[in-house]
Amino acid sequence: MSFRHITLVRFKPELTEAERLAYAAAVIALHRNNGREVAAAPNVGSGPNHYDFAATVDFPDEAAFRAYVASPEHKAYVENFGKPMVDQLAVIQQII
Repeated sequence: MSFRHITLVRFKPELTEAERLAYAAAVIALHRNNGREVAAAPNVGSGPNHYDFAATVDFPDEAAFRAYVASPEHKAYVENFGKPMVDQLAVIQQII
């Protein structure tokens, strides 16, 4: 079994396309630089219940996920990208 972390993002409306791309690059780098695979991409659909971006990351177990959340790299990502760019966030974790 492993531990899956899924994040859905609605960007702040004033974000430029370049800022959205920078956000995506930051998410991908955060995980790949730490040896994790990440599936992250913008939404290509549209609708009132749609989000702009999604990321899915698998961890070996919940302890590894909790260590990631507490890491300085994750905290820096939240401060530099999450808080300034994200309007709404939906998150789910699953044991798979």
